[in-house]
Amino acid sequence: MAVPVPVRPDPAARPAPRRWRWLLCLAPLAAIAAVWAGLLPATARSGPAAASAPRDAPPVAAPAVADAPESPCTRTPVDAAPPAASTFAEFVERLVAIGIDTSRLDAAGDREGAEASDRRARAEFAAMMEQLPDAECEALAALAGRGEPRADDVPGRLRRQVWNLALRIGLERRHRQALAAPARRPALDTLVAATLTALPAGDALAHELAEGQLENRPYLAAVHEPAVLDLVARSGEHRFPADVAEALLTTLWHNLQANGERGSEELAALALALFHDGNESERRAAGRLLVRDDRWRAVVLQHLRAAKDLELARELALVAAQQLAPATALEVLATAAAVGADTTAPFLLLGHRDVGALRQAYEQRLAADTDPQLRNLLVAGGGFAGTPEGIELARLALDSDPDADVRVRAVFALTASAGAALGESAVARALDDPRIGADPQRLGALVQALDNLAQLGLSNALDRLGQRLRLMPALTPAARADLEHILARALPGGRTSR
Repeated sequence: MAVPVPVRPDPAARPAPRRWRWLLCLAPLAAIAAVWAGLLPATARSGPAAASAPRDAPPVAAPAVADAPESPCTRTPVDAAPPAASTFAEFVERLVAIGIDTSRLDAAGDREGAEASDRRARAEFAAMMEQLPDAECEALAALAGRGEPRADDVPGRLRRQVWNLALRIGLERRHRQALAAPARRPALDTLVAATLTALPAGDALAHELAEGQLENRPYLAAVHEPAVLDLVARSGEHRFPADVAEALLTTLWHNLQANGERGSEELAALALALFHDGNESERRAAGRLLVRDDRWRAVVLQHLRAAKDLELARELALVAAQQLAPATALEVLATAAAVGADTTAPFLLLGHRDVGALRQAYEQRLAADTDPQLRNLLVAGGGFAGTPEGIELARLALDSDPDADVRVRAVFALTASAGAALGESAVARALDDPRIGADPQRLGALVQALDNLAQLGLSNALDRLGQRLRLMPALTPAARADLEHILARALPGGRTSR
């Protein structure tokens, strides 16, 4: 079997540009939250209510008031506040103008000016959220009422970022208020319900609002269960994105259990029913819940063996690799691999969590000479972790494993994780194995492993290995072309010394 080349991070990757950074991170949120919560002195909370137009800012056309959709949020009693100096639309347009000005200054190299403009944006946004108790409702109405702007519509894209940020901060604010005073929980529930109502308007909006505002957050509650289940039902009819429905249902169940609104027995009973008879989104969400429960995990694994649902098996393997104890996670990963699911990523995740568990499992199977496919995955998960224990696991596999494919996997791990010290010797030892050197597919895989050495600049090692590989009769024309391409990039003129 061919062994894929591991993806290596680009060492030349640069940090994100400062452009429009106020919209991407907008200052430490804790500080802004403190402003809204009244934790800073009054003088620190008195941002400009109506900042003057930024210098040389291009004019930005505000959306026509008549075009703005009515807010989908039912207003709820809020603390008395003085009338705002500006409307929501006016605040947003000033923020967009400041954002464009910040970008212009940054592009011109005026770092001091860009940072001053960035501070104006932060103060303007804080003022908007402080003066407009329902800014998040107006933001949701704007998001639901207007489609995604064109890629070249800079004001439109900035405007949409402001709306999303206002909604996110508003949800956080209402959640914080509900925790402090449960009587204020309806304000949060109303906004969440309105967000759920907006989701079916389009797949892009569903992903934008669900992934950005609701998934893996503590806002969904029992009152939202009918709406979430309706979205899940729509997904079964291909009228709503299945991945969004699954994530919302998973989040809801997590919150119900965390808040004590549903007991584990009640949730497990519902999950079992949906796991066996539900649509795809329901099965996946139910499987996520049940695989984490010691009482029902065996039921899930038996279902995977019988149904051979490869997508579900891979999904649950990822959950297990991230959330279960390593020994338990290995049981799930082994089952998923046995039914044919692609479990390389789950094994890599688990290897980064606990290489020791993978090494122990590998040594047990090596001693019994069983499960070569699983041994292959264990070597990948442990070897690519890059830790000393992971490297030792790969060396053990190269030295002792009777399966040629496992040895090739070990070569990939060693050239990727310890190429400078062990890469050349690992490839050379594999070439000495006639089951590898005489097999066109495995030999082609070794050629790909040379790319790891090329990325490390090991030109002398590539020179020696390249000479040897050129003489291998089992090398296919395609693999030979790959070899010459690697050598051309790594050696002057692509020529070896002999």
